[in-house]
Amino acid sequence: MKIYRASHKTFDEYCRERWGIKRAYACQQIGAARIAEHLSNVCHGKHSPPALTERLIRPLTRLSAPSEDDKREPARARRRRPR
Repeated sequence: MKIYRASHKTFDEYCRERWGIKRAYACQQIGAARIAEHLSNVCHGKHSPPALTERLIRPLTRLSAPSEDDKREPARARRRRPR
C-alpha cells in the first residue's frame, strides 16, 4: 500500500510538499536506509561502522539487494561462532 496516496496524487508531489525534497533524493535516502539497516544487522551491534550517511552509502546502492540467504547469514554465523 502506498501511504502517500491518502493525501497526494504522486510520490513526487508528496516528497515536495511534505518534506521539501525532490523524489530522487527521497529515493536515495530510502536506498541508503535499507543498506544501513542491512549493515547494522551484519555487524551484530558489536562492530558498528563509522557514522553512515547517505553520501557514504550511496555507492553501495548500485549493488544488488541482499538475497534472503544473505539476510539469514548473520544468524548462521552467530550459531557457528565459538564462545
